[in-house]
Amino acid sequence: MIEKQVLKEAANFFLIPEDKIKIKERLLGGMSNYTYVIEVKDKLYTLRILGEGANLFVCREKEEYNLNVVKDLGITNETIYFNQESGVKIANYIEGKPLQTIDYEILKQVSQIFHKIHDSGLLAKTDFGLEERLNDYEKYVKVIDPKYFKLKKWWQELYYNKYQNNQKVFCHGDGQKSNFVVTKDKLYIVDFEFSGNEDPIFDIAVFGNNNFDDALNLLPIYLNRKANKEEIDKLHFYRMQQALQWYSVASFKEESGMSTKLKIDFKAVALHYLNEAKLHYKALKE
Repeated sequence: MIEKQVLKEAANFFLIPEDKIKIKERLLGGMSNYTYVIEVKDKLYTLRILGEGANLFVCREKEEYNLNVVKDLGITNETIYFNQESGVKIANYIEGKPLQTIDYEILKQVSQIFHKIHDSGLLAKTDFGLEERLNDYEKYVKVIDPKYFKLKKWWQELYYNKYQNNQKVFCHGDGQKSNFVVTKDKLYIVDFEFSGNEDPIFDIAVFGNNNFDDALNLLPIYLNRKANKEEIDKLHFYRMQQALQWYSVASFKEESGMSTKLKIDFKAVALHYLNEAKLHYKALKE
């Protein structure tokens, strides 16, 4: 079903018959969309089809605006077609593999990409909206664990008392390992769906999505010095928000029946993020 839609969308854009388009593979990673590599006239592209409910969590107008803002930084692939209504996006394919192995040299390259974004002076269409996203995302979940609201309330109090007025820069917003592509020549970052203006440490925290140690190891390289306790606390603070945010997204997907459709246990994913939020809460309480 999805592959038929991929062929139809590609044929409409490239103005060629569907049988002239080859689907090479589906790229894995992420919880929201279906992204395929297609071949058209001996050239490779990526074509994204939105997953169920994906538009509830992302504004496509903002995404397209932000993609245009960063297009000249030389850090991501070129988008050649973007439909705000359907969310279909076609981009030039980057020959490479998702980032998996983390070492010092890779962390330096990740740091350089984040600095190129953060230090550019560019601004996204809007702020990321830390609290607003939590409020919006939880509206789509029918049954929420009471522990979520307790953690969220504590996080909000800390936000108001300490972090509300942090200086903001353009942030990628979802710079986890799966959104970095390793090529022969350099490292690229893709998928600006969740981009917005926020404290740069927010992006460092996202990099720890699979393993928070990755964020802890990246932080001193990004700062070019040893991180102090205040900076490490800030890293925990932003990661706690991200864990609460993704708890709601995973819970929505479980309730929508997507665990069966995508063969991903979103109930377990939601619980993982809730437990992670609790770990960061404990770290910040110390």
